[in-house]
Amino acid sequence: MDDQVRKTDKDVSVISNGCHFCFVYKDTAELADLLQDYVMSGLDSNELCVWMTSDVESATKAKDMLKERGIYIDPYLRTSQLEIVPIPELPGNDLKLLPSLLLDHWRLMQDQATLNGFDGFRFNVDLQDIKGSGLEYLLYYTDIVKDTVRELGMRSLCSVSLDIFSLSELTELIHSDHNFIIKVDENDLSFTGDVSDCKPESSASSKPIRKDEGLSSIYHSSPAVAFLWKSEKGFPVEFVSDNVSQFGYDAATLMSHQILYADIIHPDDLEGYYSYLLECLNENERNFSREYRILDRNGNVHWVSEHSKLEVVEDGASDRYYGIILDITEKKYAEYQLEEAEAKYRTLFEGLGDAIYLQDPDGTFLEANRSGLELLGYNNEEILSLNSGSTIVSDHVEDFKSHLTEVLNNVHSIFETVLLKKDGTGVPVEISATLIEYKGENAILLVSRDVTERKNKEENVLAAKANAETGIIAKSEFLSNITHELRTPLNAIIGFSDVLLEEFSGDANEKHVKYLQNISDSGKKLLGIINDILDISRVESGNMELHYEHFLVCESFDLVCSLLSPIAEKKNIDLDSELDPPGIIINADKQKFEQILQNLVNNAIKFTPAGGSVDISARFVESRLVVQVNDTGIGISEEHRQSLFRTFSQADSSHSRGYGGTGLGLSIVKHFVEMHGGNVWVKSKLGVGSTFFFDMPILATSPFKAKSVVQETVQKIVPERSGQIDNYAFDELAERTTPEIIVPDKCTDNDPLVLVVEDDERSRELLMLTFIDGGYRVVSAGNGVEAVAIARKLRPFAITLDIMLPEMDGWDVLRHLKEDVSTREIPVVMISMMDQKETALESGSVDHLTKPFDREYLLKLMAGYKEKSERKSPKILLVDDEPYVVELLSSMLEPEG
Repeated sequence: MDDQVRKTDKDVSVISNGCHFCFVYKDTAELADLLQDYVMSGLDSNELCVWMTSDVESATKAKDMLKERGIYIDPYLRTSQLEIVPIPELPGNDLKLLPSLLLDHWRLMQDQATLNGFDGFRFNVDLQDIKGSGLEYLLYYTDIVKDTVRELGMRSLCSVSLDIFSLSELTELIHSDHNFIIKVDENDLSFTGDVSDCKPESSASSKPIRKDEGLSSIYHSSPAVAFLWKSEKGFPVEFVSDNVSQFGYDAATLMSHQILYADIIHPDDLEGYYSYLLECLNENERNFSREYRILDRNGNVHWVSEHSKLEVVEDGASDRYYGIILDITEKKYAEYQLEEAEAKYRTLFEGLGDAIYLQDPDGTFLEANRSGLELLGYNNEEILSLNSGSTIVSDHVEDFKSHLTEVLNNVHSIFETVLLKKDGTGVPVEISATLIEYKGENAILLVSRDVTERKNKEENVLAAKANAETGIIAKSEFLSNITHELRTPLNAIIGFSDVLLEEFSGDANEKHVKYLQNISDSGKKLLGIINDILDISRVESGNMELHYEHFLVCESFDLVCSLLSPIAEKKNIDLDSELDPPGIIINADKQKFEQILQNLVNNAIKFTPAGGSVDISARFVESRLVVQVNDTGIGISEEHRQSLFRTFSQADSSHSRGYGGTGLGLSIVKHFVEMHGGNVWVKSKLGVGSTFFFDMPILATSPFKAKSVVQETVQKIVPERSGQIDNYAFDELAERTTPEIIVPDKCTDNDPLVLVVEDDERSRELLMLTFIDGGYRVVSAGNGVEAVAIARKLRPFAITLDIMLPEMDGWDVLRHLKEDVSTREIPVVMISMMDQKETALESGSVDHLTKPFDREYLLKLMAGYKEKSERKSPKILLVDDEPYVVELLSSMLEPEG
């Protein structure tokens, strides 16, 4: 034999010929020790050794482990004296087939051993590798193989882990008649069962195991305590494992009968213990299982679970029983806490005012609290026989089921439905549905709240809202009609007073002039109040619309300051404005922006004493414009700031007579700012002054703006022409579109028309505002093709032309205009970012301006072209059902020619 192979260094018991044993090991180290001695003893005795395993990795680990101990098995593998074979696959995974397969295998291996000159054959299999093995299978396996082992004169060892046995199985194992090996201590291997025919080859370190020793060995490190009792008065203890010390008792003391087992049973449970044992014995019951209380050495109470069995002897009679007890105090405490929690839950469950139902995933009710039964009108027995779908009004069943499907996917759902009561009536409810675990299975918890009262309130609120909206609309229509009726005579009052002021200012005395001025001022003030009332009614009825445009904030500041400066000057109040940066442009409703500003500045002037100041400023904050109006006025208390922006409300009504006002101005400010998506707020201190703030987005877009018909037509025509636009295309475009002409208030259809050609919306609107302020009618175009078409159709008085245009640039537009006889003579002023005046003049334009242009200079140019043009004096037809209105308009127009 190879020098690397050596014998074991200690004489550990091995199995005799013709014997089969099962080794119960606590851990793999114990198994490794036994297998090392068992296999090496066979190899040293020139026996064929077969190791059967289902895990190749385990075999590799075993070889490595043996190498670490200085034992090399490779030479034996090469000479086939040691074979490691897999556990055969069992048809249908039937474990009971394994012993039969092994018997045939062993006979072949025995023959092979004889032919190869081996002196014997030993076999080992670890039944731990077989899934589903347990005590029942282990005993079955042993019964099948032991006779064949004896017949062949071979040695057989199977091994199994202690972990696979339950507490009751361990007790049965120790007291069985089968042969088991259990390691009692570091040096002793003890045997159970009938070993008369299977004596160990060496008995120096092995001995048959008594049942009490086996129990003690197994339960040495176990929480379960092994007992052997006599079934007589007091239940004297014949044997107990050492770990009884966990209850404070010494094993020797109990086994000496100084303390009887009955002495440690709780007095309240002792009678029941006797009765149960007698009952089992009278019914020839051999197995006992019960729970009761015992007292430890210090008098503390412990709950224990006992699993025991009557000892069977040859004559059938026995006065002893054996088994184990396990401390279950913590389990009992947990059960008590659970019962207590369930009692609290039940009290809470039944006491809640909401209706609570518990159903399984199929909809069958599992539980319902008192409120749930009362809501539906069923008793508990009735509702447990129902499916939740049958308690839902038919129109809502599908929706109800869809929500429960979501809940089964672990999605919490809150929804409304209508329950169907036992009497057939419906009740609206709000349900909160949650997936929970109930008795180990999924269930749905439904918490239902009757919302009948809330529904009634909602219906009442909706009805009141509808009535209020109807009232608001009626009020708005009334105010619209009445303000129209008021405006007509008011228009005459203001108009004729202004006419008289103009005609008789030089001839009439100062008193008459003052009277006329008072009439005009009062009429205008009244008109302002009427306009405010109409604005409020439009906002409340939802009829107020915003008309967005790009404009310079500085122009609005200048306009408001110019309008209110005379009022400020009369009170000796400094009115200043500041913008940072100066050229701020926003997209908003210009008229309403100026009305917001005018209302705030007017209020500031009104409530600021003589000699004070009012400052207006604006700045960018992120993507918003923030405007503030600061004054050194009387200030506002905290109490009055709360109602400041309410309709018909002023900060302090005691000042209303001293300062005047309807209380509508700030309410209009709030509505207009919020319509723009902004906010308005105030900071103030009594006696110091106030600062009003409002903000709005800079780049807001109008929901009312749409593409012009001209733009849409251009987009349709240009692709059709594939870049070649001829006169026919321009004529077709002109015929298919009607461009919008803006006519200022003081202009007529015969006044000069200016065509503004500019693709940048803000620049286009600024140019249009310039001409409108100058008294010209205006039409615009956003691209070159559109510009030529409009010019050919309308033949404007003059054209301003940008160079960088989509579809067709400014130079091509100018060329088309000069080539057409109908547009050749129209003055064209080129406007661009770069100075290209020389090129522009050579191309046929009358002038060239560089952006930013001078508005006054542009208007002077237009005035010069206007003087050169020959136009007839226009005639105007005045139509009105009120004669005095016609007379008033005539008196206004005649001085203008």
